[in-house]
Amino acid sequence: MILAIYGSGGLGRETYELASLINEAIQRWDKIIFVDDVRNEGSFFGTTSENFSTVCRKYRSTELEFAVGLGEPIFRKELEQRITDSGYDLATLIHPKASISSTAVINKGTIIRQSIISSNANIGKNIYVQDFVYIGHDSKIGDHSMICSFVATGGFSTIEECSFIGMHVAVKEKTSIGKDCIVGAGAMVLDNLPNDVIAFGSPAKPIRKNIEHRVFR
Repeated sequence: MILAIYGSGGLGRETYELASLINEAIQRWDKIIFVDDVRNEGSFFGTTSENFSTVCRKYRSTELEFAVGLGEPIFRKELEQRITDSGYDLATLIHPKASISSTAVINKGTIIRQSIISSNANIGKNIYVQDFVYIGHDSKIGDHSMICSFVATGGFSTIEECSFIGMHVAVKEKTSIGKDCIVGAGAMVLDNLPNDVIAFGSPAKPIRKNIEHRVFR
């Protein structure tokens, strides 16, 4: 089996290094490559980079699976749709030193680095959880979201789909963050946040609507 990391920027390269670490532990993939529709095809970062159409011509769905290596939630969703519409599966990558409760649910395509997922947490599909994150018991993280390093969520908290939670954000127990939200670094979420807002501060307050649904411009 080949692992194709869709996206060769910073997060894609981090994903490549995580996949290599997993391979050292269990030899899961015969080869790890990048897929990038902007970068020229050829050698890159110790392996190869090819565009999506080339990969689809070369490999059957039984030979290759994908991981999404982008941090922008809307692009994570778009690429996941493109991959599955083309008949390929998403791989789930979990750091060998991650602490995952036996009662937690981790859905397909999610990437979890060296973090803690507590009891009865439900982690949706195609989510990226960076290092040193704590997801509290009975919490729910929606599909395609990006959870940055040093985020901590209290028990029974909810983050809806396609949200971006910046570094060092704390989410109070039993608090919800709506879909398509951006929560800026260092914020403390003490009250519920509605859908489609950009929020900052301590306590976190909506600053404006997330009209473009983009984090990085």
